[in-house]
Parts: sequence; structure tokens; C-alpha cells
Amino acid sequence: MELRRPASSPLVDNYVVPGDVVLDLSEMNNQTIKLGAGLRQECDTIQATSAGKLRQLKPNKYWIENSQKRYIPSVEDTVLGIVVDTKPDNFLVDIKGPNLAFLPVLSFEGGTRRNIPKFEIGTLIYARVVKANSIMNPELSCMDATGKAAEFGQLKDGYMFDTSTGMSRMLLSSPTCPVLEVLGKKLSFEIAVGLNGRVWVCSSNCPLIIIFYPTFLLFVNGNVSCVLFLGLCSVGECSCSKYCHSCIKCNNEVRIFERHKTKSYGRKSIGEIVMMISQQALV
Repeated sequence: MELRRPASSPLVDNYVVPGDVVLDLSEMNNQTIKLGAGLRQECDTIQATSAGKLRQLKPNKYWIENSQKRYIPSVEDTVLGIVVDTKPDNFLVDIKGPNLAFLPVLSFEGGTRRNIPKFEIGTLIYARVVKANSIMNPELSCMDATGKAAEFGQLKDGYMFDTSTGMSRMLLSSPTCPVLEVLGKKLSFEIAVGLNGRVWVCSSNCPLIIIFYPTFLLFVNGNVSCVLFLGLCSVGECSCSKYCHSCIKCNNEVRIFERHKTKSYGRKSIGEIVMMISQQALV
């Protein structure tokens, strides 16, 4: 008896464009394929609907990984949503998608008609996408697959900022993102990353919350040395000696601190560091 191995696309980990055929279902023998963002079935083929890199989670889950500001909802994505309206049976939530998502009032652990959560407009929620297609509003849930609240629910305090979907995936990737690794060694904070391009951070250290946004801006622009340098200085481990740019490795940093040659960068307050980094990163 001949055993057929699960088919795998030869395009895995390669870039594809809309219309590319990534899988031929006629060559597969009674196998279940799970499709993620950027893929759809056309007759006996699986085609790409967006440009990006084809990824596979063995055995048979495929999706297109790309970076964009517009979020396309996909089932099992974790997202950060903002409540924009309340209805008797659900909340309308903005998740940066083409349409508003709805969150049923019973989609909470132990949710009943007697203990419906009361969310005001503007409330930030960490939720999971349970239904998503092109002709209906996405449906959210604040429970995991086992019906438990887990980490889902309302996020209080802290600071939320927008980024790209690619950056969100990078923050959730393994090994740990360099920014989180550096800051996490000395500082305690909570962070929630939504695959819809939103990041929430909360800490008892207010300067840390302020420093997160410009730090990630530099990381997005590819200035990894700037990020590591900023992270070390913010936790008091700067190795600067005579000049503020003595431990700077990229020209961008040299230009930022050129006018401060006679002062040690390590003596500057975090507020001053953030202002200079922010102004340069936003140019």
C-alpha cells in the first residue's frame, strides 16, 4: 500500500503576488487545509489575494505574511479594538478593518443577561476574531477556545499606539523582539499586541510608557542600534565615556546628538532623550 505524504507548497517562505497558485488541491488526498489571511480557494486551487511571503504552520495551515496599515480580519487573530457604539445585544468595535466588528454581550467568561459588561465608548478591548469573511462584519470574543477569559477583556490605563501589521507580527515572533528583550531585562511592564497593528503598553514607570513609541519608530525604520542604545540608556546601563556619541554606531544617531558632544548622553533625562529621538524619527 502506497502512503502519500502531506503535500507542501514549493512557494513556502517565498514572495507571492495576487493570482499566484500556491497549492493544487487535486494533488492532495483527503487532507484538511486551513487558510489564513491573503489566501482563498478557487475551484481546485488555492490562490493568493495579496502580496507577501507565503508561510506554513505544519501540517497544513497557510497564510500570507505582509506589512500594511489596513488590517484584513482573519479567524483566530488577536486584536486590540476600540468600542465605538453599544447595542442591546452587542458592542460595535473598531479593529482597523474594512468594517466594524461586533462583540456579543455574552462572549465573556460566565456571561449572562444579568452580568452584561458595561463598556463606554472609547473603551480599549483585547479580543479574538472568531468569524471573518468579506461579506459580513467580523465577530469577536473575549474568551479563548476553552471558554476562559485568559488574557482577553478590557485594557485599563496604559498607552495605545498604532503601527503596521508586519510590526505587530514581529513583536509576537520568536525569538523575542530585541526591543522587548532589552527593556524587559531591567523594567517591568505589561504589553498587549494586536495583529491589527495596535500595541498597548502599561507600566508603573511613566517615562517607560512615553519612551515606547519613539523606540518602536526607530525599530520600524531599521535603526536597531539606535533602539538598543536607547533601551540601555533608559535603564541606566549606558557605556558612554567622554562624548555623547562614543557608543553610537549609526550616522542617524551621530546627527541627532552632534550638538551635545561635550556632554555625556547618560546624564540626560529620559524626557530629553525621548524628545530628541521622537523629532528625528518623525522626520
